[in-house]
Amino acid sequence: MPDSGDTFLVVADRDKAKGIAQYRKMKERDSQLAKSSRVSLEGLAEQIRTAGVKDLPLIIKGDVTGSVEVLADSLVLMSTEKVRVKVIHSGVGSITESDVLLATASNAIIIGFNVRPERKAANWRSRKASRFASTPSSTNSR
Repeated sequence: MPDSGDTFLVVADRDKAKGIAQYRKMKERDSQLAKSSRVSLEGLAEQIRTAGVKDLPLIIKGDVTGSVEVLADSLVLMSTEKVRVKVIHSGVGSITESDVLLATASNAIIIGFNVRPERKAANWRSRKASRFASTPSSTNSR
C-alpha cells in the first residue's frame, strides 16, 4: 500500500511494474537489515572507522562472582575515546535464553568465563546469530 505523498509512476506493461516493485522491496529490505545489523567482534573495527565513537554493549557470565566482577571492571577500564565498553548485564551461571534475548534486543556480545550456554540458549544463538565469546569450562573427565 502506498503512503501519503508517494509518487505514482505509470509503466507500459505489468512485468516492468512487478520488476520495479521487487527492486524497491529489496532495497527497503537491505536498508532495514543494515539498520539492525548485529555487532560482531569482526565488524567492530570497520564500524568504528566509519561512525567514530561506538558503544560496545556486553553481557558477562561467569562461574564465580569474583571473576565476573573483575572481568567487568577490567573491560570497562579498556574503554577508549573511540570505543566505550558498556556492561549491560553480568551474572553467575550458565548463559541462559534470557541472556541471548537481551543480547539480541540490545545488540550486545555475550562473554562467558568458564561457563557454557544452556541448550535453549545455544538453539537461540544458532537461529538469531547472536555472538558468544566463551572460555571452555574446566571439567574433569574421569
